[in-house]
Amino acid sequence: MEQGVREVKGVGGHVGLIWRFQLVTIWLGLTSLFIGGCLYLLYRSDSLVMFRWCQSLGVYDFIISLRPQGHYDNWLVYSLPDGLWMLAYVLLMGAIWNFHVKKSLLVTLPLAVVAIGSELLQIPRWIPGTFDIVDLFCYLMAIWLGYIYICFINRLIKERYEISS
Repeated sequence: MEQGVREVKGVGGHVGLIWRFQLVTIWLGLTSLFIGGCLYLLYRSDSLVMFRWCQSLGVYDFIISLRPQGHYDNWLVYSLPDGLWMLAYVLLMGAIWNFHVKKSLLVTLPLAVVAIGSELLQIPRWIPGTFDIVDLFCYLMAIWLGYIYICFINRLIKERYEISS
């Protein structure tokens, strides 16, 4: 029996439960990644690298035909995709590390520091780009939501199977 488990209840034990949570979380992470990518493809300039990939795959004309006309809020086009990608990363790291809060945060921390740091370093113009408080907000919300989700799943697993930390 795995160390830290006092009692295993139900069919499949705690490993089965963790596996089911992992599948759902991977699905949520990949969905977040996909929606962020779709926002890029539908609303961003076609000079971005992602569009060269579409050309290589032979789907560029199809993607261009899907693009809506008109003006959309900047946060939807420029900030939300980055937040969704950060959320995907946090969720996927949580699933990979079996919702162990400390380990998940440890592997999430480097990307979070790079994302937040690169946004903040745009203020003094130490790195190229334009600082945007909404970008920073989207990064922070994604990290916070992912952390809350991992803690919630971790608590469910511990309560159900009386697993010690």
